[in-house]
Amino acid sequence: MMKLFFLQICSLVFSVFVNAQVAKTAAVKQHLGRPALFVNDKVEAPAFYSLTHAYGGRWSWEEVAQRNIKIF
Repeated sequence: MMKLFFLQICSLVFSVFVNAQVAKTAAVKQHLGRPALFVNDKVEAPAFYSLTHAYGGRWSWEEVAQRNIKIF
């Protein structure tokens, strides 16, 4: 029973490791008459987030920045 459980866990970890190593592609192509971002040949929204330059919100572990990241 423990051997089977161990083998299942090992196969799960191995499959996650292998899938994490899959190469990704990115390109900007025309889509519906406009430029669009394609990741692995799928249209994606070009969303970017940057922490503020204002004092009190500059570090990602601080409360204000964590709130902003969560809202984003």
